[in-house]
Amino acid sequence: LGDCPPSSNGADQELRRITARMLQPACGLSTESSGSFRGSALVQWLMCQALAGSREQAVALAEAMYATRLIEPICKRGKRRAGTFKDGRSIYRLVPQLACDEATDGAV
Repeated sequence: LGDCPPSSNGADQELRRITARMLQPACGLSTESSGSFRGSALVQWLMCQALAGSREQAVALAEAMYATRLIEPICKRGKRRAGTFKDGRSIYRLVPQLACDEATDGAV
């Protein structure tokens, strides 16, 4: 738990709740066996879960998740891609820090 980030503001906490919801078996985001997912799948999931009212809002949420490092791109040679979240074929995964959140506040 020593690598866990410090507590965040309310907006960050909401993003963490959304990310935790992505992991829930009943309503979570469908991922590949490796845990990866396409940017477009995340955008569609955010809209289907009524977490965003439009594709633009869903992309903005995903961009915020990317900016706060709750999701990360899967790139060649393990390099982090510069820029923003891409609604399309780009592949992402959840960042393992969710385990820190569950251990510290029990929120899932």
